[in-house]
Order: sequence, then C-alpha cells, then structure tokens
Amino acid sequence: MDWTVLLAAIIALSGVLVGHISTYFTQNATLNKQIKNEIRRDKKAENIERILVYNEILKLEGEVQMLTDAGDHAEFDLEAYREKFRPILYSKFHLLDQDISIFVRGIDIIITSTDIFGEIGRRNNDKLVELFNKMIVDIEKHIDNYRNNKS
Repeated sequence: MDWTVLLAAIIALSGVLVGHISTYFTQNATLNKQIKNEIRRDKKAENIERILVYNEILKLEGEVQMLTDAGDHAEFDLEAYREKFRPILYSKFHLLDQDISIFVRGIDIIITSTDIFGEIGRRNNDKLVELFNKMIVDIEKHIDNYRNNKS
C-alpha cells in the first residue's frame, strides 16, 4: 500500500471535515443572531402596542371625568369606566404590565360585587378611586420608562 496516497486521502478528508465544521458553526451563529434579532423586533412591537394602549388611557383620563365630587369624598364613575376605559384595557390585556393588569382585575372584581349587591357602597367606591388612581400613576411610570429606555 502506498502511504502517500493514504496520507493525501486523510489530508483531503481532514480538510472536508474542518470545512464542514466551520460552516456548521458559522451558519449556527448566523441563525442564532437572526433569531435574536427577530425576538428583539417582536418585543419592540409589543412594547409599542402596550404604550399605545397606555397613551389612549391617559388621553381618556384627561377627557373623561372619572371622579366626581360627592361632598366629603370623590365618586367613581362606573359607566364611564365600563364604556370607555375597560374596552381599551381589554383590547390588549395580554400585553399590559403585571401591575396594570392587577389594578384592572381589582376594579373588575369590585364592580362585579357592586352588580351583585346592587349598590357601590362608600368603601368599594373609595377602593375603586384608589385602584384607578394607582393605575394611572403606574401607567405614567411605564411611559416614562419607555421614553428613558428607547434606543
């Protein structure tokens, strides 16, 4: 057997293996980079959708008087919340930040109990006012964070 032919075949095979391995790692790195870029684009799109919902809520909050003066306390406007705020919040509920979704669900639970018992009651009204105000404050914080973290 001629060792030079065998050595040439081994060198050629080694070259093919090195080429294949380097191609695999290069393609793998490129694919991972593409996947990360796609994930980043999707997250950016979701953030924009979430911020648009928050903008609409803040716009409504400026246009619709949710709290009216009832003498010694502020009264929460259930109908305005149901008709104007709630549909916007639930249109993209899955995108809302956790704290905002907790406020929305808390308001819904109180409103449901009001529907069952027929009247809102002072304690529930005060809780609705508190939850709504906290929700607005947190929405403003999320918008500020978005502005500060935009790149």
